[in-house]
Amino acid sequence: MRIAHQFIFLTTLASALASQAAIVPAPDDQEEASVVANGNGYFVVWADKRTYVSTEYDIYGARVSSTGEVLDPVGIPICTEPALHT
Repeated sequence: MRIAHQFIFLTTLASALASQAAIVPAPDDQEEASVVANGNGYFVVWADKRTYVSTEYDIYGARVSSTGEVLDPVGIPICTEPALHT
């Protein structure tokens, strides 16, 4: 039944992403989210506009537990170099 539980949560998480719900609250837009599961939790990445003036969109990520708790409440900067990232 563990797989069924994870599938339900992943479906719920994907639905939240599709409805523009923010995983990590930040100023300005967060777009183009993607999620991957590893059996113990999830990793969500997105294009983040919190520093748009200096770097355009950056790529941020956050770990999410199997119970839905966001483990990185401010996000993990993955790519913040100046330029457009997608």
